[in-house]
Amino acid sequence: MISGRMKRMRIEKTENGDLLELKLSGALDNDSSIHFQNAIDDEIQEGWHRFLIHMEGVDYVSSAGISAMLAVQKSLLQLDGFFGICDPTQEVQVILSQVRLLDRFLCDPQEARKAKAFGTQTRLMNLRFAQEEDLDLEIYTIEEGDNRAKCHLFGTPDPLFDSEFTEQHCQSVTFEKGTFGIGLGALGGSFETSRSRFGEFLSMNGNVAQSGQGLPDYSMAQEDFSPTVQVLYGAKCVGEFSHFLRFEILGLKFGASLSSVVSQCLAQSGCDTAGVVMLAESAGLIGARPRKSPAEMAVQGAARFEIPAIRDWITFSPERVYARNLALVTGIVSKKNSSLDTSQLRHLMRPFDEAGEIEGHLHSAIFPYRPFKKRTLDYDQTIEELFDSRSIQDVLHLLSDYRTDTGIGESEFRRGACWITPIDEIVKEE
Repeated sequence: MISGRMKRMRIEKTENGDLLELKLSGALDNDSSIHFQNAIDDEIQEGWHRFLIHMEGVDYVSSAGISAMLAVQKSLLQLDGFFGICDPTQEVQVILSQVRLLDRFLCDPQEARKAKAFGTQTRLMNLRFAQEEDLDLEIYTIEEGDNRAKCHLFGTPDPLFDSEFTEQHCQSVTFEKGTFGIGLGALGGSFETSRSRFGEFLSMNGNVAQSGQGLPDYSMAQEDFSPTVQVLYGAKCVGEFSHFLRFEILGLKFGASLSSVVSQCLAQSGCDTAGVVMLAESAGLIGARPRKSPAEMAVQGAARFEIPAIRDWITFSPERVYARNLALVTGIVSKKNSSLDTSQLRHLMRPFDEAGEIEGHLHSAIFPYRPFKKRTLDYDQTIEELFDSRSIQDVLHLLSDYRTDTGIGESEFRRGACWITPIDEIVKEE
């Protein structure tokens, strides 16, 4: 049992399976309700979604306290969680009865302890558990569908290094539902109208986000509309997921490295090359994005990657950024010696780990932190809700930095969920 002093209120916490029981003492008023709600928010971020609140020590509850309880209950219901109170004092019973909320909050503590958390398990089977590389894993096998993907490649990054991008390098690519992809491109109708706006982009299930000189832009598939991207180079994967994986760090580690997470995606799905979509709580990201459009750079060829020219058009994070944010990541990952012929992917792939055994190309859209449901997640709904929140903060190309002495390593994550599909065919689109 852990106890802590709050303003005018004492809270004691006891773990009971997947149920966290909180015993409150004092007044739940405007002052203490803020701390009460923050305390529960902290526990939600740690993975707790079921709460039983013991009220026998609460002698008064104000409208602010009631509002806090309503807000917490609403958040937990969105996560398929639980919020209930038990043993309220006579004073609290009277107040909650008068506002007609007693029946909404009151529960039988024994029934709450018997109940179990659940998640959507449509199309999922064969749940198994594992502990690998300091990660606690839940692995679900998806039963229905073809469970594999075809990877379509567009363009080449060569003009970044030896010439300049022109209209002949640009292809119009539609990203409809059932696909995901990454690349350098711009939302728009032509190369000319997009010339000043090219940046890193990612797409998931018909939703596209693109970095820019200001806030990221985005477009969502609706009815018969699917976003079209002017792609200078990139990849589009078409297929269905074979596995869904939940991970959480073990022990005292602050975060799991990007390479350890994606290596488990490959290992647990039994493939060497895969497309991955990941939703995770960031412990700090390392990445880059264009500061200006690569189609409008004054310095040409290899010189643009030298100092000081590179500083004019690329923003790179010299330390981990966006810790405690929500990272929506997608792209392609592969073992160095994949059984699949990945030669056509070589221009896209970069090492993630220091040994160079895991490589890939991943982009991340960054959102403010929000808790997400335990167990399984509905892919379509999850992606749509994030984009529909209109809260996207940035789009980054994730990198690893293992430079001698100055390198800061990899992006890291505390916990998350991954959808995985083996790639069994690679097609270069001309």
